[in-house]
Amino acid sequence: FSIMDIAGLVLDWIESKKIERPVLIGHSLGGYVALAMATKKRKLFSGLGLFHSTPESDSREKKESRDKVIAFVSKNGVQAYINSFVPALFYQKDNPAVDFIHKIASQTKEESLINYLMAMRDRPDYSENLKSLEMPVFYLCGTHDTIINITNLKIQAELSENSHFFELQNAGHMGMFESDRESDIIIKKFLLSCF
Repeated sequence: FSIMDIAGLVLDWIESKKIERPVLIGHSLGGYVALAMATKKRKLFSGLGLFHSTPESDSREKKESRDKVIAFVSKNGVQAYINSFVPALFYQKDNPAVDFIHKIASQTKEESLINYLMAMRDRPDYSENLKSLEMPVFYLCGTHDTIINITNLKIQAELSENSHFFELQNAGHMGMFESDRESDIIIKKFLLSCF
């Protein structure tokens, strides 16, 4: 499946619930899905938030890295990958959420993990689409995020008049846990600006 396939499923759910003009915020992989949704149904949403996510497609190096992860998981299983991957998401290694996320991630089936890695690897670049979106867009990223390139994200945010960039000083890729209060304030202000 593709990221757009997942976006279609979530769009169907939103429309089945008759949710009008929602604000869409996606974290990491969720941001890729959110971008696909906003591109497919531009008029449906009041705003778009990319929380530790990027509109850029994977670079050649990132695609190669995803292929290596797929090979590693195929050979060693999900748990071996999760044990090293989850702690690396956090800047604050002693954050209590590390164990919480580890437990959730450990429930992932190998087939699901591999298919999502392939979907992320093969997703298109949405940078140009963001320039033409009429809705407000925010980018929220941790200064110590090892997954998302914060410099590239700042440049992306400058490409559109409707974009806002926010940086979490003491966070890696999990700002909702590492800088939860600051994240809440930023998101609430953004929500108010969308209406």
